[in-house]
Amino acid sequence: MKIKVVLATLAVCVLASCEKDPQTGPQGPQGPAGSDGQDGEDGNANVDAYQFTLNLSAFYHYGSSHVWAEPAPSSVPNLQADQLALVYVWMDPTNNAFEWVQQPFSHYYGTSNYFNEFFHGIESDGDLWLYIRNSGGVQPYTTMSGSLSYKVFIIESRMQHEMEAEGINQHNLQEVQAFFDQQGYIVQTR
Repeated sequence: MKIKVVLATLAVCVLASCEKDPQTGPQGPQGPAGSDGQDGEDGNANVDAYQFTLNLSAFYHYGSSHVWAEPAPSSVPNLQADQLALVYVWMDPTNNAFEWVQQPFSHYYGTSNYFNEFFHGIESDGDLWLYIRNSGGVQPYTTMSGSLSYKVFIIESRMQHEMEAEGINQHNLQEVQAFFDQQGYIVQTR
């Protein structure tokens, strides 16, 4: 009999300690906090976001290829085999207003047929490189002065497939961020 009283008391205590949500029913007690990731980073980030500015004067010229290139800053880690990079550049694509534009992107000079093409690549060691190529075979900017701002999202490749399945326009930064929010992905900006 004594065991039944103890069990009944425990059951009442457990039920009394649970919160009740009128829409979903009773909730259990809060679980333990999640563990941190490697090197003290938060273990719950599904997407890493990096924003940086590069001086045009730092871009390397690849001789006859008409391509100018610069690696992403060291704050952007090497990508692993199961990761992809979505890269956006701060541009004025319509000569109307600046916005984040996904690479690859071709930016025409007003009404001319010449353009600068902005694209990126990932080397075999995971380094992210940013490129500019001029369609006329000349340097992309007359003086190669000034700077370009970039925003990079590093995601797992499975998330790329999920975005495609959901019909997310990856050229629209707001749609990509809304997708991350909707899916419960946590974007950690660095």
